[in-house]
Amino acid sequence: MSFTLSIFLVTMALTAIAFAKPKPIAIDPCGENMHFKECGTTCPAYCNGPESVMCNKMCKNGCFCDDGFVLDRKGGDACVRIDQCPKSGDNEEKDEKCALVRCVAGDVCRDGECIRNPDCPMFMMSPPKEGCKYVDEIDPVNDCPVPVEHCDTSDN
Repeated sequence: MSFTLSIFLVTMALTAIAFAKPKPIAIDPCGENMHFKECGTTCPAYCNGPESVMCNKMCKNGCFCDDGFVLDRKGGDACVRIDQCPKSGDNEEKDEKCALVRCVAGDVCRDGECIRNPDCPMFMMSPPKEGCKYVDEIDPVNDCPVPVEHCDTSDN
């Protein structure tokens, strides 16, 4: 009888192991002092940036700095403590090819050419109402164009 009981217990243990759900492995795609968010701010704090900003309520998913940390620069991908931020002008990257290039709002200069700023959100707009059109207004915080619907109010 003890042999039958042993077989039964081994069978139950193997069944439990076979049907057990494995624990998901947490893969953190973010760097040090960062965490992933499904809906984070489009205006993250960064070194030498403005202390208070008026930011739109849109959100984006991605990596964001932990509490007490800010991005090392505007559009940066590393988080540092505020007291570790370089003073304005220190170690600022200079792109010689961009010295004389002027890009429109929402673009940045890289290697002498204007490209879309990857930090600017992209918008999928529905058609405007009759008599209206979208006009890009520049967000003063991140210099990105934001489409705003403008309607003709004249009574012709």
